[in-house]
Parts: sequence; C-alpha cells; structure tokens
Amino acid sequence: MAGVVWILCMSAFVKPIVWGSIIAIPIMCLGIFTFIVTDALLGKANDPVYLDPQYNWMIGVAILFLIASIASGTFLYRERRNIDRAINIIHLACQILWETPSIFTLSLGIMGVYSIFSFAWAFAFSHLFLPISADTPPQEGLAASTEGAIFFFVFMHFWFTAVLSSVEKMTIAGVVGQWYFARTLDETFDEDLVGRSLKATLGPGFGSVCLASLVVGTVEVCQFVVRNVRKHSRGSAQPLISLVDSCLDCVNRSVTHISSYTLLYCGLTGASLCTGALGCTRLFRRNLVMGMATAGITRAILFFGASAAAGGVGAGTFFYSARGTGSPYAWMVGGVGAFVPFYVVRFMSQIIQNTVDATFLCYMLDVDSNSINCQEAHEIFENDLGL
Repeated sequence: MAGVVWILCMSAFVKPIVWGSIIAIPIMCLGIFTFIVTDALLGKANDPVYLDPQYNWMIGVAILFLIASIASGTFLYRERRNIDRAINIIHLACQILWETPSIFTLSLGIMGVYSIFSFAWAFAFSHLFLPISADTPPQEGLAASTEGAIFFFVFMHFWFTAVLSSVEKMTIAGVVGQWYFARTLDETFDEDLVGRSLKATLGPGFGSVCLASLVVGTVEVCQFVVRNVRKHSRGSAQPLISLVDSCLDCVNRSVTHISSYTLLYCGLTGASLCTGALGCTRLFRRNLVMGMATAGITRAILFFGASAAAGGVGAGTFFYSARGTGSPYAWMVGGVGAFVPFYVVRFMSQIIQNTVDATFLCYMLDVDSNSINCQEAHEIFENDLGL
C-alpha cells in the first residue's frame, strides 16, 4: 500500500518531488553535519564519560556528511541538465508502475521468499558447526566434508539470491513490454498482466534465469573467497591477492550489468539467454554510452535520496538514544535507524530502476524496427537525450 501511495505522489508531482529531494540532499547533509557536531560536542561536555568514544565516532561520521554535501552539490550543479532529463524518465517509469501496482505485491512476495530462505539457510548452516550429539568430543579443526559443505552453502546462498533478483527483473520486463507494445487506450493492466509475466518467467524463461544467476553467483562466490583469503593473508602474497580482488570486482560489475540487461531483453522478447545476449549486444552497439548514462543518472539520484533520508533518521535515533536515554548502545540503535529506511527506500528505488532500464530497451527495440509504440518514450529519449 505504501508503495502505491508513493508511486501516486511521484506520478503526480514527480518534478517538484525529485528536484526538491535533489536540492535537499546537500542541504540535508550539511544540516546533519551541523546537528551531529553540535550534539556530539554538547554530549562530550555534559554526558557520562563512557559515551565519549561513541561521540568521537559520530564526529567522524559528521565529517563524512560534510564531504557528501560538497560532493553532491558539485555533482548536482554539473549534471543539472541531465537531471531534468532523468526526471522525465522517472515520471514515465512511475506512470507504468501506477498502472500496474501489483508489481509491488510481487516484489514483497519475493522479499518474503528470501526471508524464509535466509532463515532456513542460517539454521542449516549453523548446524555445520554443532556437534552431532552432546557425547561427541569437540574437534580442533573442520573436517574436509564440513569445509565442502560450507562452500556449498555459501554458493547456494549467492545463487538463490541471484535467482530471486533475476525473477523480479524478468517479470518487470514482461510487464513493461506489455504496457509499451500491447496496450490500448481503454485497456487496464493489473494482476492479470503481472501474473502472466510471472508465469512466463517461472515457465519457459526459468532456465535463462537460473543460468544467468549461476554465472553471477559463481563470480560473487569467487570474489567472496578471494576477499576472505585476503583478510588472512600476510607477506608477499598480499599485493597479488589484492590485484585479483580488484580484477574480480571489475568482472563482477560487468557481469552483473550484462546479465541484468540480458534478462530484461529476455523478459521483453521471450528469447533464451544466449539469444538474448546476442540481441542485447546488437541493440547496445549503437546506444551503449547513452544507455549507461541513462541508468547511471537515475541510479545516482535514487541512491543519493535514499542515503540522505537514512542518514538523517539514523542520526536522529542515535542522539535520542544517547542524550535522551543515556543508552551505552546508542550506536546500535542509530545503525538500525539508518538501515531500515535505507533498505525500504532502496527497495522502491530498485523497482523504478528496473522499470527505467526495461523502458529504454523497449525504446531501442522500437528504433531497431523503425516503429513508434509509445510516443511519450520517443519524445523523452529523442528530444531530451538527443538520441
């Protein structure tokens, strides 16, 4: 329900909301910096001594907000023209989501499945380190079979997480494709469209989902292993492992982006993964830079907004706990207070980002076939972005 209300507000007042949020980011960061420094200095002067280390940490956090304020202000000034273009794109994405609010139900369902899986995974994973019975003597090291089981559990966690994310992307792409190519003025899309798209994703498209997720999960597991080795490595091997970690980080980002656009293409066209990868490569051959710019600007706007909101809530909850109640665990309360709103807003933002990416692919399919199925999208991408 909250997602529907939020999308309704964004659809009706997207320009003042986005511009107000964007302008508020550097102002809010500067205000949070002033608020944190003032309260931290007052706390160090008046509150118990055991809170001093936490106040020192908060002063360091305040400096980060000052840097963020300067960086975001500079970025927004330099990209002010592109922000206007991104607003039109976000408005179109919100219009699609407003006509298909069941996408939020789908995303919440996927989140619920992930929560159940995470609980079951943690329960089973923790039992790898427990003795079989109370009479079993403790072992100093892990058996080879246990180490193999640990690797299997870690791999399954990354793979299943990627599968859920891929299902969401592909389903949203199917919904956007139907809205873009098959809608009429008198047709209303809601549960039926989302249900058909989900059935196509879990049916003929599920093999593509699993294969793409397998590639992404494998790279993430390799990076996870290398980073754990790097933490425990010493001596001459440290620079080499750091280099491998940096290379895997670049590979992970590239594979994630390629997999994301390929799955969106598969959701739009019903193609298999390999065919979708070739088709997506052909589309991006001419518009790669503009596609990356479109996604990058909208992603930056959504991320900055979520970060500023979460930082403000986190700082407020920290000082309420520290100065209002004198709790020695105020840092934990502040962390939770920042994490929850950031996760909720990022959850909404990711849905918009997937919708924007799918809409851009629909536009490129239009250009490739020399047709116009959505006049509004052509006006945005041609006039605003100069394609």
